[in-house]
Amino acid sequence: MIVAMIAEKGGAGKTVLATGLAGMRSSAGNRTLLIDADRQGSSHYWAQTRSELRLPPVDSTSLYGEAFARQIAALSSRYDDAVIDTGAGDSAEMETALRTAGCVIAPLQPAGVDVWTMGLVDVRVAAALERNPGLRPWALFNRASANPRNRDEAEARAALQGCAALRVADIRICDRVAFRRALTAGRRCTSIRRAPAGRGRRWRRCTSSPLENLTRTAE
Repeated sequence: MIVAMIAEKGGAGKTVLATGLAGMRSSAGNRTLLIDADRQGSSHYWAQTRSELRLPPVDSTSLYGEAFARQIAALSSRYDDAVIDTGAGDSAEMETALRTAGCVIAPLQPAGVDVWTMGLVDVRVAAALERNPGLRPWALFNRASANPRNRDEAEARAALQGCAALRVADIRICDRVAFRRALTAGRRCTSIRRAPAGRGRRWRRCTSSPLENLTRTAE
C-alpha cells in the first residue's frame, strides 16, 4: 500500500504523521519505505537520526520532480508499504502521489484557514480519482484540541461535509508535545520516555486505523 500525506498549507502535521506511520508499519514487521518528497527534508532527517542513534532503521529516500515520478512505482514495489511525505501546496510531487497512491491522508488543524484550503485539496483529489479510481482519500483532523468544550472540530467537520471527494475520518489526533519531540529525536511517540499512560495506544489507534481499514478494503 502506498500512503501519501498531502496538504495545501504548511503546519498541518504531515511529517509527524508520515514518520510515525512509517515507524509503526516497520516495527510491525512490514517492509516499509519512507519517501521524502518535501525539499525541506524533515522526514529523511528523522530516518537518518534513527540510524545515527542505532534505533531500528526505517528505509528512507528523498525524491523530487521527474526523479520522483520516474522511480516511485519501481521503489514502492519492493516494499509492503510506502509512505510519502509531500511538500505543502500544489506541486508535481503531489500530483504524482495522487496518481500512484492507494490511500491519501490530508491532515488539517480544525481551524478556519486550514478548513478553507481543503476545498483546493478536494478539487485535486476529485481530479485524481478520474485517473486513479482506487484511491482512498481521507481528511484527518490533526493537532486537535483535547478540551471537550472546544467546538472548532465540530464546526470544521460540518464544513467539510460539502467535500465531493474527501472522506472525513472519524478519528482525530490531539496536539501533544510528545509528537513533536519524537520527530526531532528520530523516534516514534510511543517510544518517548515518560509518555503519559494511554497516549501511545491512542496514537497507534489514530494513525493506523485509516491505513489498516483501507488495506483490508483493497484486498
